[in-house]
Amino acid sequence: MSRYNDQRGTGTGVGLSISHGLISAHKGRLELLASPAGGALFQVTLPVVSGTENTAPAQQPTPATSDAVWVLIVDDEEDLAEMIEDMLRSRGHHATVATGGHAALALLQEQTFDVILSDLNLPDLNGQEFYACLQRDYPEYVEKIAFVTGDTLGASAQQFLAEGSKPHIEKPFTPNDIRELVITIAQR
Repeated sequence: MSRYNDQRGTGTGVGLSISHGLISAHKGRLELLASPAGGALFQVTLPVVSGTENTAPAQQPTPATSDAVWVLIVDDEEDLAEMIEDMLRSRGHHATVATGGHAALALLQEQTFDVILSDLNLPDLNGQEFYACLQRDYPEYVEKIAFVTGDTLGASAQQFLAEGSKPHIEKPFTPNDIRELVITIAQR
């Protein structure tokens, strides 16, 4: 039994989202198959590229321009935060990661951001508490925050996001979902 099976039920539910994002970015497919042994069985299909084929050059990161957006990503899941950071940087934006609400508040004392993307479930301050700190200490960011979360099923989370129509996207998301959200918030 792998160490992952030993941890059954303790995950955060973003592994599939990260996998889907990476596979889609490589023009592949991720499919759920029937598993005769129980559990989940996935099949990954990626295109084959021959060295002799005329292929398009690999997409290079877009250089930062005056239209670049400065984004603070607040998420304790390092893999997910790094994936969002890579998505944004590949489009020429600047991204900084904070692994919790207190770390994010400390960064706001030192640096200015155009957009804040925050998870609702943080280890020190939850999303609602982080938002309350922004209202109290950094009101200029109240209109510049959006939530990236997998926790919209709970009544508390639904009520919080509905109050004032707080912008949010649910996991799993695509790179375009993140980029569109950032641009929309930055233009407020």
